[in-house]
Amino acid sequence: MNFAYGGLLNDVALRSKIRFLDVIRYDWMHCALQSGTVTIEIWLFFNACKCKAGLPFAAVETFLKSGWSFVEHHRAKGKQLWRVFDMHRTQSSSKADKLKASASEQLAVYSLLRHFADVHVAHLPELAEEYVSFKAACDVVDLFLLAKRGRIPMREAGERLYQAMGHHLRTHKQCYGDSHITPKYHWLFDCCGQVAKDPFVIDCFVVERLHLRVKHVADPIKNTVNFERSVLAGLMNTQIEALRQKCFCDGLRGPSSQYPGVVGALVADKMDCKSQRITVGDLVFYENSVGFVLACVDVGGKLYCMVEVWDLIGNVSTYGQRWARSDVIQMWPSEHVQCASAWKMEGVAGLVALRL
Repeated sequence: MNFAYGGLLNDVALRSKIRFLDVIRYDWMHCALQSGTVTIEIWLFFNACKCKAGLPFAAVETFLKSGWSFVEHHRAKGKQLWRVFDMHRTQSSSKADKLKASASEQLAVYSLLRHFADVHVAHLPELAEEYVSFKAACDVVDLFLLAKRGRIPMREAGERLYQAMGHHLRTHKQCYGDSHITPKYHWLFDCCGQVAKDPFVIDCFVVERLHLRVKHVADPIKNTVNFERSVLAGLMNTQIEALRQKCFCDGLRGPSSQYPGVVGALVADKMDCKSQRITVGDLVFYENSVGFVLACVDVGGKLYCMVEVWDLIGNVSTYGQRWARSDVIQMWPSEHVQCASAWKMEGVAGLVALRL
């Protein structure tokens, strides 16, 4: 994107045929979660909690280790989220003066941190501005995820994102000034415009994850005489096999069987629907209800979650509610179901569940 004599953007004749600037895409994941806006906000906010309110990083670590459960698709990573605030990581973060955490860790932990802040910090006047700025950064991520999962129309998402980014930038500057502002704050506004024009959210999560596929092929190769050719050949074989096995549409995953008593209905333990992997044992929201998934059902191409519904007891925070078992079984349309960010059992029959 920098000026280069003889570069593509300096070729007027070529630009008249190919509109490079119309197809360039900024990646919201890198702008927000890779030394980006959310990374900066998390570090500044919890550092302020430590300095102004005497709330140590160890308190956040203890909160993240306090029995939280996660959907099966993110369970392994979720169980390790407390490491973001353990002594070793916080020492590294303090030395670098920024949060040391991967994009996927931040995406998984931000809703938990927001719940923690709402319970323990929101009532403290000395941290009022920091809390508002942190919450505004999280709200931007919420909108990107809702658009990515098809929960809101893309044009509406773009408009709401632009307003949310403006609010975040204003509250951040009011609290911290402009010393922490980076180009990524500006690029996120470009991402908002892209969302309004594109048919779906484009980001680099899949691209970054596919780096591991290359690594798995390259690591075992010891003879490097034809290293590049060997890696590319192995990678092509791996990719062909992955494409052969991959189903790109929504539907049941893994072994399935006939649903008893319903002609043409299949039942399985897993399904993909609206960019979500839903598995038996996951906690999901539907409208104002929450339930544990008992089975994934396909009735003539229509996907449903069979769930055990729980009753609402009351709010724990702005983002979390307490629920109690009801022993009611219902079928929920999967396209309208939203996986819980995290949940925690409290007592014999109660749980606290968090959502976007």
